[in-house]
Amino acid sequence: MSSPKAYPTVLLTGAGSGIGLNVLGQLLEKHSGTRVQVLTLFPTPELTALEQKYGPSCLNTVYGDACDTEIVAKAVKATISNYGTMTHLISSVGTMLPVQSIREVPLGEMRKIFDINFFSVFDLVQRSLPHLSAWGEGARKPTVIIVTSGVDYDVLYRGWTGYCTSKAALTRFIHLLAHEEPGLEVYGVLPLVTKSPMVDKIFNGEYDHVMRPEERERFNTWAREGKIEPPEYIAESIVKAATGQITPASKEVERNDCGALFIGSLYQKQ
Repeated sequence: MSSPKAYPTVLLTGAGSGIGLNVLGQLLEKHSGTRVQVLTLFPTPELTALEQKYGPSCLNTVYGDACDTEIVAKAVKATISNYGTMTHLISSVGTMLPVQSIREVPLGEMRKIFDINFFSVFDLVQRSLPHLSAWGEGARKPTVIIVTSGVDYDVLYRGWTGYCTSKAALTRFIHLLAHEEPGLEVYGVLPLVTKSPMVDKIFNGEYDHVMRPEERERFNTWAREGKIEPPEYIAESIVKAATGQITPASKEVERNDCGALFIGSLYQKQ
């Protein structure tokens, strides 16, 4: 019988919808033997269907807020209790809200977006580090995969201060995690514009009163050119990194000077 560590044992956050849900589905459907402990905010029909299909031997779920330190601790403990190990940590939590100008955004809302996009991930990683272990043939390094955003550096949209600055902090955290933990493979994930409820709000005009017309028009242009990607695309890159199909030497990877590895639509090479 194969050792449980021959397959990835994953703690995955943000799996109720979007990128996270697609990562979960692809891990379970394409990689038999993978076990996944999910931490997500609330049940969705798609997630419930996967729970019923695969059962607790492959999939368990803790429901709750990733910003709640007790919930995060519960999810980490459940991973070890249910599966005896943790070889992978995949974080796909995130929000774009609030979309408001610097003059108008309440400080409390800015703190909230940092809680979701940065501090919840920091807490998750810190609590998981003692439990991450090698896996597979050749004892592959434990793996941490964090979805961040290409808005972290030079992208400018009016009203996006919270999103851009919190993602900048998260990307820098990925650099430093790789620097401090050379025994891990640390991947940052940088999607292009991905179809999601956040992007849908842009097309529905919910932010037209904040974003400048030329900024809003960029999204219309990308939609006409077919450049709004479905979440399946970036989820596939994440799953390939988690299962060893993308490695540090792969053409899809950019290595930061700190040792962090970046994958995603921004780095798809021909």
